[in-house]
Amino acid sequence: MNYRNDVIKEIIELYTVRQEVGIFHPDLNNFMLLLEDIIDARETIEQLSIIPHYVNMKHRVDVVLNDYAFDLSCRITVHTDDLDRRVQRRGEDSIKWPPADDKGNPWEILTPLCLQGDAAQFGYLLRRYQRYLIDTLLPFLFEQVFNQSGLEEIDVPYGFFCFEIQRC
Repeated sequence: MNYRNDVIKEIIELYTVRQEVGIFHPDLNNFMLLLEDIIDARETIEQLSIIPHYVNMKHRVDVVLNDYAFDLSCRITVHTDDLDRRVQRRGEDSIKWPPADDKGNPWEILTPLCLQGDAAQFGYLLRRYQRYLIDTLLPFLFEQVFNQSGLEEIDVPYGFFCFEIQRC
């Protein structure tokens, strides 16, 4: 199956490329708008990875949260075993597990698979990630950042989350 993904690439570039700075990681607000635009495009893309960062301007800290990246892959065929293997690999990592949502394993949300060209499923997976990010993952990531970086409560106003977008 051949499918177009130029629309999604253009949307991503619109939100992540700035002439004056090159690659730009959108903040939470712009990231949510980017996801809405991708969903509204009703297209799929082969691979979409989203890596959260926490940046604190006062202390010049950039905490890259690779372990909690969202990694959506669209394939020609998808079998339950494929998803099970992806989830199992992530679950074997020696990192602290993020909390589950009301539907189960967090790795199912962070490492989903869909069929190439299935824009409805692609959109559903992005919306599920949006809800999980806002309701569950961001508070967990905030806790991880403060445990890793040594920042204190007084430093909170100087920081923000942003998102690195990688696509194929």
